Amino acid sequence: MSLLDHPEAQALLNDAILSPETVRGCADRLTGFFQRYLPKFYRIEQRENATTVIRGLLSGLERMTWEPIVIEAGLPRKPIQSFVGAGQ
Repeated sequence: MSLLDHPEAQALLNDAILSPETVRGCADRLTGFFQRYLPKFYRIEQRENATTVIRGLLSGLERMTWEPIVIEAGLPRKPIQSFVGAGQ
């Protein structure tokens, strides 16, 4: 039996299903939460890069990686690529 076939796993998966009503407004709450951390980035470039990445992650992009985010934002790729890579 696979782990996913276990009744407890199925119950957990069923509890993890979210409806659109459940997450409506979540982006606004996440943006507010994120605003508290912007001052921790000492350089304005870091704050701008963080804001770009968060906006991209909260957008409707099909792929949530740095490349589609910079294309959508119309920005050069290297600063965002470096910013995202520095966090790993």
